[in-house]
Amino acid sequence: MNKTNAVPLDDRRSRRADVRLPATIDAGPGRVYPVIVHNVSAHGVMAELAVQLVPGRPVTVVMAGLEKTAGRVAWLRDGHVGIAFAEPLTLDQINAIL
Repeated sequence: MNKTNAVPLDDRRSRRADVRLPATIDAGPGRVYPVIVHNVSAHGVMAELAVQLVPGRPVTVVMAGLEKTAGRVAWLRDGHVGIAFAEPLTLDQINAIL
């Protein structure tokens, strides 16, 4: 990834874009779940998810405009999941999603 376009924001204070986009979370063989992404930032997404995943679990997020992006489950709450990306998205990647 070209880090020169990385959005210079810290992990928990990243500016978030409110969206409503279909995506999938791949949690391993046979564990691919459809989700609706509600917000996206350089450091992760928050999505509506009907199943429970274990915090810390490695996952891959797949959505239109974004190639498969590695991350981990950061939190679960009230049918929503926070995914922290392994590497921050670039501004170009964020713009491609929006």
